[in-house]
Parts: sequence; C-alpha cells; structure tokens
Amino acid sequence: MKKIILTFFLLVTSAIASAGGDFRGKINFLEFYQGHTGLLINMENMADPDGCGRSELFILPETHPHYKDIYALLLAQRFNEGVIRVVTSGCHQGLPSIVHVFV
Repeated sequence: MKKIILTFFLLVTSAIASAGGDFRGKINFLEFYQGHTGLLINMENMADPDGCGRSELFILPETHPHYKDIYALLLAQRFNEGVIRVVTSGCHQGLPSIVHVFV
C-alpha cells in the first residue's frame, strides 16, 4: 500500500512540476490588442503547455510585478533581433501567461 501511495504522490508532483513551459527564440512581434489586459507576444518556438487554447501568442499581464521592466526588455530585444527565453505558467485571458523573461 505504501508503494502505491508513493507512486501516486510522485506522479502527481511530477505533473505539477511540468506545468507551464520554457521557450527560446526571437520575437516576431509585440502587440497591444483591445480586450486583453497586457502585452501580447509572438515569438519563435511557441506552444500551449497549460491548455489555454491558443499557441500563437503569449501574454504578459499588466498585473505582473515587473511589467514595465519586462516590457522595456522585450522591446529592446525586438529591435536588436536578440534571442529571449520566456517561461510561462497558467493562463490569462485564454493565453499562456508569462512569468519570467531572460535575455
């Protein structure tokens, strides 16, 4: 019985740990679109890891604590055609929500 419980626990925790996604690529475009409360991003190598329903856009919610800093960073990388790394977790307005950005 202990082995069954341990196996179940490991399966559940590995599924939780794998939620979200880690993506690298160049930014194709940045967009503000009526009805969305945040910056929309299209980049290379995108997917929908949390089943939000859309895989062609990510969103940086306006409520992110570092919204202005990340927006400036993304804008600079877009004009420099640099590669970024984006980590998503969960959904916001039907789009994968950005939680971390690396350059």
